[in-house]
Amino acid sequence: MVIHRDIKSANILLNADWKEKISDFGLSAITAINQEVVSKLVGTLGYVDPVYEITGFFTEKSDIYSLGVVLFEIFYGKLLVPNTKDYDEQRVRETLEHIHEEGKLGLIVFEGIKEQIAPESLSVFQVIASQCLRGLGVVH
Repeated sequence: MVIHRDIKSANILLNADWKEKISDFGLSAITAINQEVVSKLVGTLGYVDPVYEITGFFTEKSDIYSLGVVLFEIFYGKLLVPNTKDYDEQRVRETLEHIHEEGKLGLIVFEGIKEQIAPESLSVFQVIASQCLRGLGVVH
């Protein structure tokens, strides 16, 4: 299994047919399934799962969390961490929490998406992003 360890918006490319490609495998690790990877190499602030920050172990769930952040950014319409010098962990966590709150969905969804996506699809998108972020038990 490959654990990417640096999934972020900038590392997801689109070709001419809008097919996605994951790039920048410089921090990736190859490991047995369900094996943890101990590493001092860290991905990009804001995308790294909080469990890694606590334990120092990456797993496949770490990449799922990072994907959830990317999905949230699509939903939100902007980067959570535009640059690392302005990184505010508490603000990022509070922003990510909004994806789970009932009745708050309309407040955080990027207007451009609201206009182009069916409400049912928007709800499914929210559920998927929420499950990616909750999968580690960090976002409640």
